Amino acid sequence: MIVTAHMRQLVQACFPESQQEAIDLWHNITPVRFGDRHQWDAAGGFNIVLASYQIPEDAAYLAILKTECFVYPNASTVPGFRNFSPPPTGGGAQWFYNTAAGQRIPLGGQAAIHVVTNSSEFLIAKGGNLVSLLVTLDSAPTADVWFICTTVYAYHVSAIIADRIGTGESLVTGGNT
Repeated sequence: MIVTAHMRQLVQACFPESQQEAIDLWHNITPVRFGDRHQWDAAGGFNIVLASYQIPEDAAYLAILKTECFVYPNASTVPGFRNFSPPPTGGGAQWFYNTAAGQRIPLGGQAAIHVVTNSSEFLIAKGGNLVSLLVTLDSAPTADVWFICTTVYAYHVSAIIADRIGTGESLVTGGNT
């Protein structure tokens, strides 16, 4: 359901003038889901890529609309063993383009992890690039093994859709506010 709702939002954001135009726009959207699971330990203070995606060369743009994240302890001795919890509130998160030379170019603003990783956003990235969600994690709540899991709902969109909506737009911005 979330994928269809997102596709409907993308089409409606283009303000189609006819039913046929809306159908054509709909067929220029391809859903993509990606993410990862990482171990989170008590050390904290380290950077980790929670999600990364290589946008194909033949895809004009990638529209990132929603990021979901949860954490859970994986030690049976910890209260809440394998119960999902919201993402941590400490540290920061930001989307980046990763270049072949190893440079990171910001794609949108930096904000607290729980804002970026549990939000609906509207971020458009150019095709042919590698995009990554980089976070700085504070220490895990306990010294036991924890995992942090992330899922990103994104969509390959045509240049027509990106042009109508506006490239490089982001509704999730922030910093030390």
